[in-house]
Amino acid sequence: MKKYYLAAACLGVVLLTGCTTVNSAWSQRYLFDGSSSASIQQMNAQQLYAVPSNDLCAAYSGTMSPLIKDEIQRRGLIINQDNWTNVTNSKTWTGMTLCQLLASQGKPDTVVKGQTMIELDYSATAYQVENGEVTRIAPVTPAK
Repeated sequence: MKKYYLAAACLGVVLLTGCTTVNSAWSQRYLFDGSSSASIQQMNAQQLYAVPSNDLCAAYSGTMSPLIKDEIQRRGLIINQDNWTNVTNSKTWTGMTLCQLLASQGKPDTVVKGQTMIELDYSATAYQVENGEVTRIAPVTPAK
């Protein structure tokens, strides 16, 4: 199992807040309710109403389902058309919301949770999220 660290940022969090590196199974339970993106993508509009927001946003990645997009918009999770264009093109930026990140990139490989932030690690990039917004984007460095 691969584990990644955002070198300096995580080290600072470890020293100050007790940062915990977690495996992908824990990250799925921490951020997601357990529904697979594939099963969510098969749901009708009524069923989508009950899906937790993080699961819904991550399910949008890759399929760009109009039903999932409608539900995300109904909840007010992504409303700006420019943001939708960036999400659809898999672009990321500091200041984007957690939902925008999940809709753009899907579920992360691992999560590092501190007291005031979470870090979502994908194969090549780590995203630090505080108060629901991406505050830092950095390349991942494999653990040694």
